[in-house]
Amino acid sequence: MEVSKPAVACVVIAILLAAGLLLTATSNQHLFVSSAADPDEVDVTPQFGNTQGPQINQQSGRSKLPSDPFPGIRKSRKGTSLDDDFFGPQSRAEQAWLDRNGYPTKEQVETYTTASDAALEQAARMGDKVAEVFLNQRNLMLRKDPKAESKLLDQAARGTTYALLGMAGYYAGSKSEANPQKAYAYTRVIEMLGDQKMGLTRDFILHGQLDPLSRYQAEAYSLEIYNQVIQKRRTLLGPHAPIVDPRPVTINKDGP
Repeated sequence: MEVSKPAVACVVIAILLAAGLLLTATSNQHLFVSSAADPDEVDVTPQFGNTQGPQINQQSGRSKLPSDPFPGIRKSRKGTSLDDDFFGPQSRAEQAWLDRNGYPTKEQVETYTTASDAALEQAARMGDKVAEVFLNQRNLMLRKDPKAESKLLDQAARGTTYALLGMAGYYAGSKSEANPQKAYAYTRVIEMLGDQKMGLTRDFILHGQLDPLSRYQAEAYSLEIYNQVIQKRRTLLGPHAPIVDPRPVTINKDGP
């Protein structure tokens, strides 16, 4: 069966984002403010899309973030073109699924990748789940927070499936922390939670890195992660929280 470009897009962008976030973080440290710092008391480099710029704390005379560090950044796909999206939606229903599962818009990808820690933290406190994913992914890749992976799993439990895709991309493409079995397992959990397109594109992220035994072990690990996510979901959202959110798939009636 031929894999369409939209189907491949979500996995390719996950790898690129993981690599791009790490490269940006290591080569542009001046953009990032320590997560331990108080965002009201630190100097802040203006962010893309922040037309207001940093505000001045009148008591300290130092910069502070505005209440929304990313004003004007599109955070929803409503009313946008299907073509103007990194994740290849083929219908309005699929656009809604991407939003519901925490997949960043094109503007969020372009902005959050180079945003400071303080700006992402501020946005996350305001309820921006995508900003929270970007922050936790960065902390995972830079080993700044030993609980980063657990936090990403918590986000997945709350319905932000994109948190799993980012980790899969990171563990598949990282030079220092590569773990093909873990990358495979995260893609399988994404599939179990309703994204059937992941089954079409998994090999693109792993490039045949798993032998049959390793694949078997990764399958077992994926079941363990899946059970953890579902248990967390029921704890966080209640015993009757939906488990599966099927991704709408457009069927090619003409066949392969």
